[in-house]
Amino acid sequence: MLNRFGHGVSYSKLEEIETALCLQKIENENEGGVVLPSNVYSCVPTSLVFDNIDRLEETLSGSGTSHCANGIAVQPMVHTVQAPKPPAVVPKQKKRGIDHVECVLPSYNAGEGVGPSLTKRLRIDCSEAIKTGEMKNLTWCIVRQINEVEQD
Repeated sequence: MLNRFGHGVSYSKLEEIETALCLQKIENENEGGVVLPSNVYSCVPTSLVFDNIDRLEETLSGSGTSHCANGIAVQPMVHTVQAPKPPAVVPKQKKRGIDHVECVLPSYNAGEGVGPSLTKRLRIDCSEAIKTGEMKNLTWCIVRQINEVEQD
């Protein structure tokens, strides 16, 4: 309804745009093996931050709830001779879907989790330090009582 008032695009057009973006990313991945945004440079120190956002919609089992992961890449501004890659050119096909490519991931078994070893409590005798602190505090209080006018 909104696209009829000029506030959006039709669902069909939206699927075409998303499919074109997906095909563009797949084309970039085929070139270098890893898909990076066009403004992220390789071989530059990068800090990556990811946040796992789970929305538990009050289901009894917890299944069927929403899940999202957001990520941020932070790089220092550096002068580089490497020009940003132009986006891959994908010819307009008006496709609204992509062909599924089977990708078999290798099995991974991390083994049983091992936590840190137990630490022993360290007992420190502070009785001398406490006695010294009490004596200094008592001395300070007595000096303050002797001259009540000059307390600066």
